[in-house]
Amino acid sequence: MGDILSALSIVFGILFAIFLQWFPDISKASKTKYNPDKAQDIDFVTTTQRYKVAPLLVASLVLTFIILPLFVDIVWESLVILYMHSYNAFAHYDIILSVILYISCLSITLSWYLVSCFLKMRKELKKKP
Repeated sequence: MGDILSALSIVFGILFAIFLQWFPDISKASKTKYNPDKAQDIDFVTTTQRYKVAPLLVASLVLTFIILPLFVDIVWESLVILYMHSYNAFAHYDIILSVILYISCLSITLSWYLVSCFLKMRKELKKKP
């Protein structure tokens, strides 16, 4: 499990670093409303959606789908341990599994945010004649 945690940490760290670098542009573009008088805003939203949000969204979804089976397995195993050991379940605590769950939750949240930004931008760009 330590190798899996190391790999997930590196991949998620790179993905999140790129996201933080592009976050101001993504945030601004997702809040931009369509205005036919401002062509530069439309171009900004289009380029941000194509060259920043879309690649990050694909990478984040791929990471999420790779982690998802492990996430479900860990949650299921934790519920079984909780059911079998009741109050003594904390004696079976594993920090590595907890961190993997945390990274999984962050990955799912990042994917959800990027999907919502992508759809907002797409909705605004569809207003363009």
